[in-house]
Amino acid sequence: MKIKIEENVKDYIRSLPDKDRHVIGEYINRLTDHPQATGDIKKLKTRFPQWRMHISSKFTLFYHVDGDTVCVDQIMTIERAHKKYGKI
Repeated sequence: MKIKIEENVKDYIRSLPDKDRHVIGEYINRLTDHPQATGDIKKLKTRFPQWRMHISSKFTLFYHVDGDTVCVDQIMTIERAHKKYGKI
């Protein structure tokens, strides 16, 4: 699968330290194997099909699939995600 990353996600990742950027990049690359991607991935019960991926107990990434493209919509700290969405 191809990967499309929203600009706000790219900006957020660029603002992080090198180590975090590297780890996030590795996790995002795993999404090319969706739906067989490995990691802490959960399909959310939302109106439109969406998934979340926990990254190194530090970040939560939200994405959806459009045809043969994985679209990365949002990334935030796990703490912020839990405040915003509850424990998902």
